[in-house]
Amino acid sequence: MNKYKAKKIITIVFSAVLFICAGFGAAADSGLYTAELFGGMIACRTNPDISVAAPAAENAPYVIAIDPGHGGMDTGAQRLMDEVDICDKTAGYLYRMLENDENFTPMLTRDTDSFPSPKERAAAANSRGASLLISIHANSDSHSSSSGFECYALPPGRQLHSRSLKLAGLISSHMQQAGRKIRGEAEACGIKYAYYFGSDKKIVPSTDSKIRSRKTFGVLENALCPAVLVEQCFITNSADIAAWGSDEGCRKATRAYYRAIKEYFMANNQKFFQKKY
Repeated sequence: MNKYKAKKIITIVFSAVLFICAGFGAAADSGLYTAELFGGMIACRTNPDISVAAPAAENAPYVIAIDPGHGGMDTGAQRLMDEVDICDKTAGYLYRMLENDENFTPMLTRDTDSFPSPKERAAAANSRGASLLISIHANSDSHSSSSGFECYALPPGRQLHSRSLKLAGLISSHMQQAGRKIRGEAEACGIKYAYYFGSDKKIVPSTDSKIRSRKTFGVLENALCPAVLVEQCFITNSADIAAWGSDEGCRKATRAYYRAIKEYFMANNQKFFQKKY
């Protein structure tokens, strides 16, 4: 085989790999996103071009990006109810609550009929100069007894890790105050990190401070602001749905998210607490 043919074959193979990566990234997985599933495996994944991102505001009003999980043809997990219904309902309540507060400008990363990729969701938040991003999901499990709240932060080693962890801690705290059961180790306060190893996902508690090179959820990895992903309740548990997936349950969760967002900015701007909540 001459050098020209060898070079041509290498080019074709490399192009095919890129095409496969893009195809998997656009598809939807029944629980989270297929793009998330392969996010830790694809080394060519990069952050969005920061040249098109607006700078995050240093003072109110702050842009808060609300990311309703799934959407469009993707319902998310389907058990006692569709995951996407909880995502949309909670996102809508949180949007309106933030909209009524002069200190915030809420935005949604998608509309009800679309299913953008995780990278596209983060890019939408970046383009608006979002100061925070909250991705809303619901959990599922093969055991109907599984229940409780989980919050995923950007893992150690990332530039925004500490601020993402701070936001996750405030959300978990306010969910607890609202009467929510928190899953996992008590010391971790329901906060976890997710890493992808090929098709396998490794979940560790936030007490695990080891720095790993594997990617986490794409919407967190590509956001240029502190970002978290919440698992509000288990759609495989009827009691969890009744308490935290129903209309009133989504409203309760929304109030906890809102209070956590307010508290996050309190140290920077005391004006936030001139309005009671």
